[in-house]
Amino acid sequence: IVISSSQAAPMIQPYFDSGQVNGIVPGLYGGALFEQHNAGRPGTARNYWDAYSLGMLIAMSLVLGGSFWNLVLGLRERAALREGN
Repeated sequence: IVISSSQAAPMIQPYFDSGQVNGIVPGLYGGALFEQHNAGRPGTARNYWDAYSLGMLIAMSLVLGGSFWNLVLGLRERAALREGN
């Protein structure tokens, strides 16, 4: 069994197809599932997955917040131009 990053999985696929590798577990999510299946309880991979999910949630919140802020500034500028005319 090969546990690899998601990016390396396509390079390992030919070894799996030829039978040189019995299984492939790609990515952090796959590693967390494999760890839980083997040990029956969450471990290190699950902690990394939780941290990754939290980081993605924060990044998404920042992008959406920035988009909203840009919208508000654009509307204020448009209103100021109308009052000036």
